[in-house]
Amino acid sequence: MKNILQEQGWQISNIDATIIVEEPRLASYITRMKQQISQTLDISKNKISIKASTSDRLGIVGQGDAVAAVAIVMVG
Repeated sequence: MKNILQEQGWQISNIDATIIVEEPRLASYITRMKQQISQTLDISKNKISIKASTSDRLGIVGQGDAVAAVAIVMVG
C-alpha cells in the first residue's frame, strides 16, 4: 500500500527527532524506537536519528508532568 508521500512522488530522506523527558531514561529504548519507525515508514534505520534530552528539571517537562518532542523530516 502506498502512503501519501509516495503517491505524490516524494520519499523520506531522513528523520531527526529529539524527545525531552526527565524520566524514564530513554537510551535503552532508542534502538527499538528506530526499528519500529523504520518498519512503519518502510525506510532504512540509517535514515533515522533519535536523541533523548532533559529540560534540567525546568517547567512542566522538568517536573515530570509532560513530555516534549521535536522532529524534523526531510523529504525529497
